[in-house]
Amino acid sequence: MPSVWGSRGQEVYTVGLTGGIASGKSEVCKELRNLGAYVIDADEVARDVVKPGLPAYKQILSVFGPQVLEDSGKIDREALGKLVFLDPRKRTLLNRITHPCIAEEITRRLVDFAEGNEQPKIVIIDAALIVDVGAENVFNCIVVVDCEPKLQVKRLVELRGMNHEEARTRLESQISGRERVAKADLVVENNGNLDELGGKVRSMWDELQRRVEEAHS
Repeated sequence: MPSVWGSRGQEVYTVGLTGGIASGKSEVCKELRNLGAYVIDADEVARDVVKPGLPAYKQILSVFGPQVLEDSGKIDREALGKLVFLDPRKRTLLNRITHPCIAEEITRRLVDFAEGNEQPKIVIIDAALIVDVGAENVFNCIVVVDCEPKLQVKRLVELRGMNHEEARTRLESQISGRERVAKADLVVENNGNLDELGGKVRSMWDELQRRVEEAHS
């Protein structure tokens, strides 16, 4: 196991859960939590580390200016996302600010969990860009939530209010599902309804528990 998580991280079986936009990761995480899994949501962490007054907040304000703030003074994530989405240079700048802070906070939460629980310990880290940034090797196991691209577009249009062109652009800005699946240890296909997805998640959770028990036996 890589040392990226620190000495206490060696006691944890880390699972990187990833998938493309609108693939259904949130539903998978919801079901995992219902099953008793400990899930760290990287997007939630990303919101936490840019709260007013924190170092990342100050750096973002310095680099991008007040145009990325809500009236309340908080970072307007939608405005910031639109600003960097089509500009690779700005996106790189934002990533350099936020990614180290996000990684540090995820590690802190993982270590806290490791210190407070007995073996075996499984931590699910839900992060969309694990494979995109080549970080799959820092996990014991990679789980990819995958679905057909036409369903992703449909969900973006119906559930997030995008038009078809915007939905396709968002989808094409990420690596393909095929590329993610090639890096996966386990794949959860989400082309059906929620009941079908729930059954697949339960099977996946059983397999993870089997693997971690085997790893610690």
